[in-house]
Amino acid sequence: MNTNRSFTYRTLAIALGCAVLVGCQQEIISRNPQSRSAGVRDFQEGNYADAAGSFKDAIRSDPRDYKSQFYLAQCYENLKQYQQAIQAYKASLDAQPRTLVGREDKEQHTATIKALASCIAKSDTNGGETNLVEQAAKNGKQSQDWLLLANIHRNRGDADSALDAYNRAALTDPKDFTIVKEYGLYLEQVGQQPRAAQQLKKAYSLNANDEQVNNALRRMSVVPGPGLKDERALVKPPLPKGPLPEVEWSKFHLGGDKTDATAAAAAAAAAPDAASPQSPAAPVSPAAPAAPAQVATPPAMPPAAPQTSAPRD
Repeated sequence: MNTNRSFTYRTLAIALGCAVLVGCQQEIISRNPQSRSAGVRDFQEGNYADAAGSFKDAIRSDPRDYKSQFYLAQCYENLKQYQQAIQAYKASLDAQPRTLVGREDKEQHTATIKALASCIAKSDTNGGETNLVEQAAKNGKQSQDWLLLANIHRNRGDADSALDAYNRAALTDPKDFTIVKEYGLYLEQVGQQPRAAQQLKKAYSLNANDEQVNNALRRMSVVPGPGLKDERALVKPPLPKGPLPEVEWSKFHLGGDKTDATAAAAAAAAAPDAASPQSPAAPVSPAAPAAPAQVATPPAMPPAAPQTSAPRD
């Protein structure tokens, strides 16, 4: 009896736990979009304090909601609460890779980096936040940290430091289209046309459909086209990879064979004329050995008649 009772209690506890978990999930699903929608509405109307409260509710429902974190940072920035805004922007960047949708949302990730850089540039008077970003870039060697640092210096008008950070970001991840594109466009902006063309050509090889890159190339008299792509990105002939197989040259008769040539010539001479309609094709029989040629002798001349004298009268 005790065993059955304890099994029943455990079953009930598991069922209640599942019900609570499902209820919590349903509450998160239902509350999160509503809270974010209310926050966006208040944000657009300029009610930043009320909007911040709604975004906080959305984040409590789903800590992975990187867009609500971004909007919360925007509210703090409009309220001149820059330190809270910086922390909210960083929280948005940390939360975004936690979901598949967030990992694929490159546009929002770039927008968050730019907004964070702008907030740090105008509020970090003593350089503490900038030094933290630079230290993180040097220690972690992440291209996004160098991109953030480049945008901070760019917002402050420090072109040399911005170009150095852009260059480090491009070297860290040369296949990041956003980094290569921003680097090339900034080089064009500061008047370094040859280097700008080089970076923009790389950006074109990574994404040939970006209008900003294509227009920038045209401004520098570079015509976008397949010739700008990396050689490895062009279509290649269907050749097998790896070493070529060895060829058994003994199977090939190099230079021809006299015996074969003679036999081929004899067969061609013995074959009937296929072009003549009066010569039906006949099976070719093996040629018999030719008989020795006999020399024809001229016929013998008849013997001369004996000469007799004519009778005399």
